[in-house]
Amino acid sequence: MTTTLQVEKICKVANKPLVVTYTGLIQTCIDNGGMENAKYIFNHMCNYCSPNTVTCNIMLKSYIQHGMLEDAKDLLYDILNCRIRSKADSSQVATADKFTFNTFLEACAAAKRWNDFEYAFRQMLLNGYHFDERRHLRMVLDAYRHGKVLTLATIICRSRNIVFMSSYLVEQFMCLTPSSSSLFRTSCWMICGTTCAITAVSRPPLS
Repeated sequence: MTTTLQVEKICKVANKPLVVTYTGLIQTCIDNGGMENAKYIFNHMCNYCSPNTVTCNIMLKSYIQHGMLEDAKDLLYDILNCRIRSKADSSQVATADKFTFNTFLEACAAAKRWNDFEYAFRQMLLNGYHFDERRHLRMVLDAYRHGKVLTLATIICRSRNIVFMSSYLVEQFMCLTPSSSSLFRTSCWMICGTTCAITAVSRPPLS
């Protein structure tokens, strides 16, 4: 049975097919190697109901696993700009959660797409999710070494200009060259309008 016929069959079952029905069909397509079919169903889904966070995360992860990072980027952008919504009920809008951001950040870091990494990282902070030293530190420092000064500067400024870092993070920061350290503080000034103090606190070392 073609994807189109499968979707039409679902639509005949109920006027407003459940999100779980579409999500299950999408997952089945992915499990059977039908990524294009999954993408078609996901796009068609908005005619009847809004994909929820679980649906979006399934698609995001699958895009990444299939090397479709541009599609993953477009999906994240649409989620953050409230474009993933039901045409039948505009109040139904998909949102990004911690898994959404972490999945995309890790993919960007692995592919060394630091511009996309910086965008997603700053959006994660703006959406109320916090810097997780154990999960994000190495990626942030890699981004910093590739010129993404604002990534680290944003962490500082989101912490009201004073960041309490573990001894490991302070050690890594102090290993930066004087020129990059100066550039970092200049970026803090641009974002916050002031310089930033860095204080070390005792925390368990990274595993």
